[in-house]
Amino acid sequence: GINGDVYPEEMKLIEEEEEQADPGEEGSAETRGARKRVAPPRAQRRPDASADHFVGEPIPDDKARRRWPSRYETKDSDSRSRRSNDPEEEIGARCHYTSACVDDAIFNLNDDVYVKAGPNEENYIGRITEFFEGTDHVLYFTCRWFFRAEDTVISPNLLEVHDHEHDRKRVFLSEEKNDNMIESIISKLNIIYVDPSKTPQERDQLISNSDLYYDMSYSVAYSTFANIPAENDGATDSEVASDISCEEGKPVADPVGSSDAQRETATLLDLYSGCGAMSTGLCLGAALSGIKLNTKWAVDMNEYACNSLKHNHPGTQVRNEKAEDFLALLKHWNALCKKYVVHSSNSSGSDLAQMSNDDEDDKNEALPNDLFEVERLLDICYGDPNKTGNDGLWFKVRWKTYDPSHDSWEPIDGLSDSPECIKEFVQRGYRESILPLPVSKFLLVPFGLVFMWRLIRYFSKGSVDVICGGPPCQGISGLNRFRNYNEPLEDDRNKQLVVFMDVVNYLRPKYVLMENVVDILKFADGFLGRYALSRLVSMRYQARLGLMVAGCYGLPQFRMRAFLWGSLPSGVCLFSVLFFYLVTLLLNKKVHLAM
Repeated sequence: GINGDVYPEEMKLIEEEEEQADPGEEGSAETRGARKRVAPPRAQRRPDASADHFVGEPIPDDKARRRWPSRYETKDSDSRSRRSNDPEEEIGARCHYTSACVDDAIFNLNDDVYVKAGPNEENYIGRITEFFEGTDHVLYFTCRWFFRAEDTVISPNLLEVHDHEHDRKRVFLSEEKNDNMIESIISKLNIIYVDPSKTPQERDQLISNSDLYYDMSYSVAYSTFANIPAENDGATDSEVASDISCEEGKPVADPVGSSDAQRETATLLDLYSGCGAMSTGLCLGAALSGIKLNTKWAVDMNEYACNSLKHNHPGTQVRNEKAEDFLALLKHWNALCKKYVVHSSNSSGSDLAQMSNDDEDDKNEALPNDLFEVERLLDICYGDPNKTGNDGLWFKVRWKTYDPSHDSWEPIDGLSDSPECIKEFVQRGYRESILPLPVSKFLLVPFGLVFMWRLIRYFSKGSVDVICGGPPCQGISGLNRFRNYNEPLEDDRNKQLVVFMDVVNYLRPKYVLMENVVDILKFADGFLGRYALSRLVSMRYQARLGLMVAGCYGLPQFRMRAFLWGSLPSGVCLFSVLFFYLVTLLLNKKVHLAM
């Protein structure tokens, strides 16, 4: 995706697609979610229900005017005495109340309620923030809306994708609100706020005692899912704060101190790295922001691109392999580290001494002519390096008494007589972090359960702070006239988007950045962009999906790209300040192939 330029021909194709779109076609999920939140009156009422009305005395006029001043602004009487078709126009108020009786049930301010929806729609979910009598003498309530996953930009279609799922009890609190007649209120429900720092056990306990729960906010305008600070869990009308962005023009303060000696280096994995433009841009921007970011690992299928990246970044572990093979390797590597690093460290001294004596005995024994002795292992991979037709775990072997020209790839099953060599390689590779390791689930929670120093030390070693990448865009680009509109994920090239998210799900980095061409938001009603966002949200990442235009960052061209940002709930997103250098390097192509 990084090298997928938007040429004039592609822009023309995009324009043609937009012109050919059915004008009567239903809008995007995001547009529907923003537009549909106006509750119609109920067509039927219980025959024994009394007239809906407010309860108690009105809120004192001076207090109401201080709390809702815009409701009492003097306007033309005709415009304030009727509901405008413009949803942005606010209805004037005669007075405010704290409670209302609807169908003989009492509702109070800040109650969470079901609200009548349109035909063939699930009832809306909202929080009552106002009760007031309008200047037209109609009884209104103001509702701040919750969104189900399918009501957001994610859209209902993604609920049918079976490689991930969303908790049906989870909703997202928005800043979207509007006025409706009180007769559209259906019933109360219990929605609780769950702090992201809770352990899974604590979260499950809280959820079991509620109808629904929320742990993040949702912004319709910015397609953003973000934290809600614990001190502002949405019970008031105050603005929802977010960890996914920073105030414009103000760099984010370094959370770990300003001194290099005091700061640890954040590690980065670059998937579909090419020559490393994306990761290089992030690292340069991070340095200017006082953040130490190091590209520790990089993966790409192109041998020449890998050679170029290795030449320019000799400290990076560059792997020339398919992303799905890399993911399989990570799982095998994790198992090997558990076996030879965690469990082997508990071996007694006598066991180690016995192994040493066995090694000495082996050295004194003469080998048959048809057997070769392993001197040491040099590398590890998953796949089929010898073209045997069978994928598996392989080690690159240096043979004793042979020079490097005889190094060969051998399957792990063929090294059963050299367990000490495997152990030495794994322990050395673990110390040098040749491959990233998944983070313990306990470490994903700031105040989670801590036990066994050795286990914590293992799981934190080799963990990834940042994953960035641009999955291939050939199956998405408007220049491809053979795109699979009906089943986008069935295209092998688009399946790399699934692999990217599978890697994120396995390693659980603190931050994620994915880049692709604009068509990821256009092709098949933006299905692939919605899919990527859905995967992050289902993993409980804060997430934002949006576009960046090169011309806005000083480059003499329009070129536009789609970016998806993700941040664990326990993290503060530090990347907004890196945009300029990232875009400059990506779009000006300052990183070239080394010859």
